[in-house]
Amino acid sequence: MAGPLSAGAAMKPSAAPPGRRATTAAAPAGTPDPSLLATAVPLSAGALPLSSLQGLCKRDPASHRPDFLAQYNRLRGLVDIITASQSSGDAGGVSKGIVERDKDGEGTSALIHFIAAAAAGCYPDLRAEVAEYLLQLVDPTMGMPRHVTGPALSGLILMRDRSAVRGIVTLPRFMLLLGAPDLDKQAAHQLYVHIVNDIRHAAAGKRGIRQKKNVPGGGGSAEDLARLNAAYRTAFQQVVRGHAEAASVARARRVLDATAALYRLNVWTEGAAGAVGIMAAALASPDSSVYGKAMRFFLNIEEQKDQEEKAKMENTYKVEINYHKFSKKTRKRNHSIDKQKHTRTKKQKERDCKDFYELPAHSNDRGAAVSRRLYPAMELITDPQGVAERCLKLLRAAGAGGSAGIKFETKLLVMNFTT
Repeated sequence: MAGPLSAGAAMKPSAAPPGRRATTAAAPAGTPDPSLLATAVPLSAGALPLSSLQGLCKRDPASHRPDFLAQYNRLRGLVDIITASQSSGDAGGVSKGIVERDKDGEGTSALIHFIAAAAAGCYPDLRAEVAEYLLQLVDPTMGMPRHVTGPALSGLILMRDRSAVRGIVTLPRFMLLLGAPDLDKQAAHQLYVHIVNDIRHAAAGKRGIRQKKNVPGGGGSAEDLARLNAAYRTAFQQVVRGHAEAASVARARRVLDATAALYRLNVWTEGAAGAVGIMAAALASPDSSVYGKAMRFFLNIEEQKDQEEKAKMENTYKVEINYHKFSKKTRKRNHSIDKQKHTRTKKQKERDCKDFYELPAHSNDRGAAVSRRLYPAMELITDPQGVAERCLKLLRAAGAGGSAGIKFETKLLVMNFTT
């Protein structure tokens, strides 16, 4: 079998002519090290692509471990080049050129994805090191470009889904990136969906692959999903209660979106300790966009859940009938059509009985018993009197020409919520 891939091998310099002394030009201050530039050489024509190398690593991890380490060192060299170019003032030239010169798809994004997938599935002893390195790449203080932070975030999510890293480890960095302006739209949406799904599985106490496999760092024990669920709740409360900067406000809005999505999925519905408590804390926010989201949650969340349940019910009880329009009408096919019609009628009756207002217990009572079910989330607020007083105080300050500075639509929303 051939040796390690020579993707990151240094190129030999050309020999000086005989009789002439070899000279090396002094590099200007702040330029990348030539040894680092050598690691940015793309894969040669005879080398395997990363997708094929990933399959070989999966089949025989021990034999292809040097190949994996060579690609890992190549990634570190590329990142060092980008860091050196940013420190020298050429933030867009060198880093963008590194990505554009890889015409065969073996760029930084594919390399990061290969490192994360191979480490998660083939090399358990390197999972912690690779995860820590990817966490450094997505750190906002590093100032890495988007074509590096986006794939690094995707790699972390991949390792998290494959039980290669604990949720307690990735949670602080993920919460810091939630709503960050440095992420592109696709990466921000991917992070949002991952956080919602991670909380949903942690709250349910089950996650298929995480129950079967152990994650490193816990002494061989399975991940504590209850602890992860409590950590997510605490992190959400901290984001909602303390947001003074613009980035913190955007993060708080994104947290409220995730909380509302979890409540629609019947997660964190146990009262003040769940989604209602987070939304109630957002009502005390000084930013109108934050407490506006919380008020719309209390006013519209039950209607949204009802619409989703009806849509789900329609899909569940929907029966399509094959009338055999373009085939010969036989006795057997006519009997099949009559049977499908009977099944559809039966499903429609079941659907109508499951409608809330058609239930026997509520068919003759459309008064207080039904109205109490319109805003069940609002009834779970622990201090409704204090919330109402804060809303009225906000309206008085806005009406007196104070420093509230809220829009007319927001005033109507506050009045609707208070009444």
